Amino acid sequence: MTGDALEFALAEFIERLNHDDVARRMLADWRRRILVEAVDTGGRFVLVSTGTGAGDLEIPRDPGDAVDMRIFGGSSVLVDIFMGRRDPIDEYMAGRLRFQGMQADEIRLDAVVACLWDDAGAEVG
Repeated sequence: MTGDALEFALAEFIERLNHDDVARRMLADWRRRILVEAVDTGGRFVLVSTGTGAGDLEIPRDPGDAVDMRIFGGSSVLVDIFMGRRDPIDEYMAGRLRFQGMQADEIRLDAVVACLWDDAGAEVG
């Protein structure tokens, strides 16, 4: 699995987010920078929640401490989560996904992922 696959999955996630009214309302007051890192390939991307309900994707040179939350996992796990094929809670409980940040932020992101893919009829979980 390449960084290109993860970048594509995250870009699709952002596109879906930006066109989903419910998800945008869930993020309307949430300004966060979320580092997504594939531990097996070294792919690193930053999801940006702008606080307006819209999202963006950055490829950081060195995000350093300028992120609010970090998500770590194998590239195939991350791709599947952001494409709606795996449940992030199941992957976390199985030890294949790790979070670093505030628990409230983790819960909000899980809810947004579930909202987006439940609306699309994806089979998550």
